[in-house]
Amino acid sequence: MLSKAWDYSNYESLARAVNARFNPMIFLHSSMHTNYSGRYSILAFDIKHEVRDNFSNLESVLSSHNSPFKNAYFGFISYEAMHQLEELNKETQSIINTPDLLFYSFNIIIRFDHINKDAVLFYNHPEDLSKIPNPEPAPLLQLQCIVKDLQSKQTKTQYLNAVSSLLSCIHRGDIYQANLTRKFYGTFQNLSSQFELFLHLCNVSPAPYSAFMNCENFSILSSSPEKFLSIESNGSITTQPIKGTTKRHNDPEKDQHSYHSLKHSKKDKAENLMIVDLMRNDLSKTAINGSVSVPSLYDIHSYETVHHMSSIIHSKKNPAYSTLDALKTCFPPGSMTGAPKIKAIELCAELEQIKRGVYSGALGYFGGDGSADFSVVIRTLIIQGNCFEFQVGGAIIAESVAENEWQETLDKAAGICRALGIESLD
Repeated sequence: MLSKAWDYSNYESLARAVNARFNPMIFLHSSMHTNYSGRYSILAFDIKHEVRDNFSNLESVLSSHNSPFKNAYFGFISYEAMHQLEELNKETQSIINTPDLLFYSFNIIIRFDHINKDAVLFYNHPEDLSKIPNPEPAPLLQLQCIVKDLQSKQTKTQYLNAVSSLLSCIHRGDIYQANLTRKFYGTFQNLSSQFELFLHLCNVSPAPYSAFMNCENFSILSSSPEKFLSIESNGSITTQPIKGTTKRHNDPEKDQHSYHSLKHSKKDKAENLMIVDLMRNDLSKTAINGSVSVPSLYDIHSYETVHHMSSIIHSKKNPAYSTLDALKTCFPPGSMTGAPKIKAIELCAELEQIKRGVYSGALGYFGGDGSADFSVVIRTLIIQGNCFEFQVGGAIIAESVAENEWQETLDKAAGICRALGIESLD
């Protein structure tokens, strides 16, 4: 694959122009820089090959080269792809149908470095250069986004009852933790641009793993703060699950109190530690013996609408396993399931009664050199035609209070609600 220096200054305008001309395309946009992620944004377009539906199809096209972007595949794995990995009862009801997995390889990839303020273009043939559109300036008109018919799969009463049901399971010893979620869906009376809505979402709720993916007949607009797996070409693996959340406040004193309450919360630390142990176990299945470690525990990171608690787990992949093997043994992300994983998945499926779809899955790319980088799909809108859906949830443990868990889901939805102009959720 050929490469050359490229213009960094107009990366959002270039992504806007690419989206107007190419479908499918993907823009992995680090709209928030942190000390652990958010350095690069990647724009990929001009489709070369597509893989969908099952892991065996994906495994057959992944390879190992010296370059991360030679034969790279960008896309997502839906939550329900877990049925290819485990024997579980399948949900059939959905709002927007998406494939179990969908990946594309592209002829043109541009990586933007937000620290060095430069960019590198990767391409296959000299004639690819003529396909790159000129950067498109921001539209003169303001984004128009009018929502109608907003609904939820669960009422507040139903959600509280579901929490109570899970608490009973926990007290019986069936599980330790379960990640219960609630889906919202509706239609747009007017939406002038999906891509401008994505940029607006990044503005009101910036995150290190923001992403816009145009998938022919539906789009993914994500502002995820959570790393699922980052795998280097040498086999080093990092995961950074989030568990523990408090609301942010405009008043600095209240916000500081919220931060410190989370930092010292025994309940949230217990919640976080359970998932750390789960992810340690998942990583150990493909790791070199003794290589799994936890270099950071109970870190607090602040975002526009919430404070989050997260921890970091490292491992070194055994060369006998592929990069995809490592991802599959950790899928779905433990922070979105609970512990023990399979039992928690089964209980939540019974209570939610609807497919999660892309939400709770993973989005990112497999590099051609055996590397990979994936986020957990949270804080994400799925749009198809004039229909949309998004989902929020939280971990239920023995110390959970149903009303507090309900409020946490509303806090997590705040960024998407701001982007959509929704004042409150029921």
